[in-house]
Amino acid sequence: MIRYRLVFYGDLLPDVDRERCLQSLSATFGHSVERMRPFLFSGRPAIIKTVRQYDTAERFVDAFAKAGAVLHIEEVRG
Repeated sequence: MIRYRLVFYGDLLPDVDRERCLQSLSATFGHSVERMRPFLFSGRPAIIKTVRQYDTAERFVDAFAKAGAVLHIEEVRG
């Protein structure tokens, strides 16, 4: 069975302000900026979620991109 791990490495799109990105992600996912900041910008990869369908993974990538963040999809087998 193939699953897809969604990983955020802390990368932002060009000319995106980190605080504005955090505020946007906070509003999108319903968590406080204070809760998200140490999780997303700790200097280590943040595993956001593991999903079974690629189209679901793409929706998360799109949501992060709208906030100015780069989310990666990694295939997980087994």
